[in-house]
Amino acid sequence: MMNIGYKRLVTLALVILASSATAHASTAKKQLTLETEFALESPMARTVRVPPAVLQQLAAHHDVKDFLDGTRGSAAEVLGDFEAAPAHINTDGAEDLVVRNSRLDGANIGPFWLFTRSAHGYNLVFFTRGLGISILKPVAHGYHDLKVSSATAGELFETWYRFDGREYRAKECTSTDLSTDRKVGVPCSGEP
Repeated sequence: MMNIGYKRLVTLALVILASSATAHASTAKKQLTLETEFALESPMARTVRVPPAVLQQLAAHHDVKDFLDGTRGSAAEVLGDFEAAPAHINTDGAEDLVVRNSRLDGANIGPFWLFTRSAHGYNLVFFTRGLGISILKPVAHGYHDLKVSSATAGELFETWYRFDGREYRAKECTSTDLSTDRKVGVPCSGEP
């Protein structure tokens, strides 16, 4: 009789341990899920240190140079304000980076840099100024499609980008009238 009670207790303990391990693994997997939506008004869910090689590329970028030429801020202050979030921009499994700097923001618009990581370091694969950027599920040539949003007081503009094997190119552009929610296709500008 005591043997049956002991077996039940051991079985119950094993079930509890297995459930706990499964719940822990599920939580760990959720924590490893990388962010796909980045907006100027929202903090990045998880930030990482911007690697020095990426900071060097950012310091040489035209958007940063233009800002420094037009302001009295120091390069050290501007470079110190970059923040990065890990993301998967391509399908190689390496953690890539989405980088932004709120010091360079304008009204409802700010810069976003996307860097992929390779064995040779980080490569800038996309730059845009917008209200937000999304990394989408569709993939072309090993890179996820992107959606960039920007807005005025009365319109929301969205541009979808697809990687063509060498660079991202606009593939579809829309404008939504915010007072009527009417969305129409519009010509895409040549620059992201």
